Amino acid sequence: MTSKPEVERNMIRLLGRMTDALSIAFTQRNPRTNPEDTIEVDGESPSEQPAKCRLALTLPTPEKISTELTTHFLPFLTQFVHHKDEAQMSLRLPVAVTSIKLLKLLSEEDMAIRLPAVLLDVCYVLR
Repeated sequence: MTSKPEVERNMIRLLGRMTDALSIAFTQRNPRTNPEDTIEVDGESPSEQPAKCRLALTLPTPEKISTELTTHFLPFLTQFVHHKDEAQMSLRLPVAVTSIKLLKLLSEEDMAIRLPAVLLDVCYVLR
């Protein structure tokens, strides 16, 4: 994104769409539901139902996804949101939303560590 500022908006939109697809595939493969909240469909519990998309079938382990996100994606996105350039004010909120969606894919402990910094930057932008 930093090498071609003229295509930043399109890259942010693309990153948002890719994050949405990854989130959907991740929740299909690793559902975080309580056993009391599940509803049987056609005699099968939701955990027995096959994944609906190809991406969900080919995802690596949650640990590998977490490592990849915390080393390559989230530091750059967090820095972009934290950067106090007034010219990029309108771009910071979509990047913050994308960062939060990616943070939701991490474990509870990792999310609790990284989420406050992003939320503080969002509050600063909205102020």
